[in-house]
Amino acid sequence: MPDHEGGKTIEEMQVGQMAVFTKTITDADIEDFARLTGDDNPLHTDPDFARLTRFGEPIAQGMLVASFISATIGTKLPGPGTIYVFQDLKFLRPVKIGDVVTAKVEVEEVIRDKNRVRLKTTCLNQRGEEVITGMALVIPPTVSVERKVIAAKVEKPKTVNPFIELAQAWVQYIELVSKVPLLIGATIFQKRVEIVSKGVQQILDLFPPLQESVGKHRAWREPL
Repeated sequence: MPDHEGGKTIEEMQVGQMAVFTKTITDADIEDFARLTGDDNPLHTDPDFARLTRFGEPIAQGMLVASFISATIGTKLPGPGTIYVFQDLKFLRPVKIGDVVTAKVEVEEVIRDKNRVRLKTTCLNQRGEEVITGMALVIPPTVSVERKVIAAKVEKPKTVNPFIELAQAWVQYIELVSKVPLLIGATIFQKRVEIVSKGVQQILDLFPPLQESVGKHRAWREPL
């Protein structure tokens, strides 16, 4: 992803200013572009087909490569807030998987009275050869705009206190069984409940803050 700089207004623009954006072309880029745009020409997406062409292997869609010019204009020069008005392109060389493309944008003319900027646009490969050339006319932002990256809100996992969970679970259990008639072994069961209840009370006595968490439940303290 390109680094986002503050958008430059017409007052901040001057002839000779330049910005670049570099990307290595991958087969995934070509496949994603084909899926998004519908440009699944087998020259780009089918190695067997492409092998029979003059290129001998798949090449990237021309507009995929040209989009790096748009990325440079929209994120670097003039930057965020820029509006495209016009773009012409000449495709000079194929771009293949693994090629490193550098899009370069250079200010050629600043038309202040119309708030327009004319840019020389070029894409070069890793050998410094021009693969695309052209010219763009854009409207820079009227106010300096800086793209703010807003961090996604991540909910912090709730802290689990095992003692609270134990006490609350026991409260719920006692409240449930206290409403159910015990047909067999009621006395023995009641004794066991009382023993465990005392154990829970001892835990709460050691950790006073837990009292508030389960204080509203009294059933576990009361005899059945």
